[in-house]
Amino acid sequence: MGIDNSVVLEAEAVQADSETAMRQFWLALGLDDRAQALNWEQEATPADWQYVQGWHQSVSGSRGIRQAAAQDSERAQAEFDTLCNAVPQLGEFLAHHLPYYERLRSHSVNQGPADAAAQ
Repeated sequence: MGIDNSVVLEAEAVQADSETAMRQFWLALGLDDRAQALNWEQEATPADWQYVQGWHQSVSGSRGIRQAAAQDSERAQAEFDTLCNAVPQLGEFLAHHLPYYERLRSHSVNQGPADAAAQ
């Protein structure tokens, strides 16, 4: 299956505006809008998540999708920059894979007018 037959959903779009992003995704798949899927109640970590509980800890304690704070993005970028200084090959990996990411992103169902104009 080529990329033209794929449905691409950007995690950043889901975090920024989960209702709109998921509505666009469901529409692209021909599914009904299910706003109730964006919020949940969870008493305990599901049994099949136990082996990765640490990784899912923030999800396990959440009640919905939240927008990432600007400082979270800045911190992640700073951490990546530090890693690239320590392991230059990581920057090479990014440079190699970025065109593939951008091609996928250009097919995103969440592409707004500003994104589409930039393509």
